[in-house]
Amino acid sequence: MSLSYIKSILSPYSSISDALKVIEATHRRLACVIENKKLIGVITDGDIRRSLLSCESMDQIILGIYNPNPIIATLDKSNIELKELLIKSKISHIPIVDEKGNFVKILSLYELLQNEKIDTSVVIMAGGLGTRMRPITEDTPKSMVLIDGKPMLEVIIEKFIEQGFINFVICTNYKSDQIINFFKTGSDRGVSISYTIENKRMGTAGALLLDKDKLTDDLIVINGDIITNIDFRKLIDFHLEKESNFTIATNKHSVTVPFGVIDSSDGVFNSIVEKPTYENETSAGIYVINKKCLDIIPEDVTYDMPEFMMDTLKITRKIMVFPINEFWSDVGTIEDLKKIKGV
Repeated sequence: MSLSYIKSILSPYSSISDALKVIEATHRRLACVIENKKLIGVITDGDIRRSLLSCESMDQIILGIYNPNPIIATLDKSNIELKELLIKSKISHIPIVDEKGNFVKILSLYELLQNEKIDTSVVIMAGGLGTRMRPITEDTPKSMVLIDGKPMLEVIIEKFIEQGFINFVICTNYKSDQIINFFKTGSDRGVSISYTIENKRMGTAGALLLDKDKLTDDLIVINGDIITNIDFRKLIDFHLEKESNFTIATNKHSVTVPFGVIDSSDGVFNSIVEKPTYENETSAGIYVINKKCLDIIPEDVTYDMPEFMMDTLKITRKIMVFPINEFWSDVGTIEDLKKIKGV
């Protein structure tokens, strides 16, 4: 067993405090519980949170808290089989055991995807002025505001890199030098990062024209203030399978009216619904677009995504919607920033 994995193991008589330290120190979401070299279970940060909510002490041993029946894999599984198992099970790490059930290592989805590179252009719209986040953005572009010690833009890019994407274009405007100086060419991350700089406001769709010739046939576009756990590969697969020209990722947004809503006709009362909640499907600021659609975008005008969608619809009528079920947050205001830091 390698030294890197020794740090990820516990005995069934370790304390909750010990388990928490191991999980935090290894930056994994779980630790393996080992007895006589055999894997007997795993404990996750979720298991720990639930135990503490049940008034357990940090000194309590993890026996009875850890999961004795985790999803595991054996050494004979191929990388393809392991990746499919992780994705199907919606987990990011899995313990590997030998034919005797002895613990060997923990494997992550990130490690599996490192060998699977995706060349699709990822265009990140990071040119906003960030007026709703002032005074934080007076000296810093909004996409470089820190979330848990990292610029928001770095969090977005790392999520794509984890899933195998290697080709990035960052559209900049306000204080673009800070973004360019931080990420440079992307070579230190094993990816390619190029930049466009708006000399004037071109809108959320107009900026796509600046590097049009270098983009792949289908490209992902994402706003530079979106934090999400969406599987971008599934989004692309959906776009291609449906032969869509323009795919819009969406999420559900609920609005509760804080009053009783009256239904009436010709002044006659029909009914009242007290504080109803209405649910709408909203744009998540993430798109997959066929490059041919960019020919629609007019030059020398400010042109935004809603206009682009409607103009595309008039011509092709092949626009698909991809609902997001995973975590998603728009970080456009200081209140949004406080919420995301509290997640």
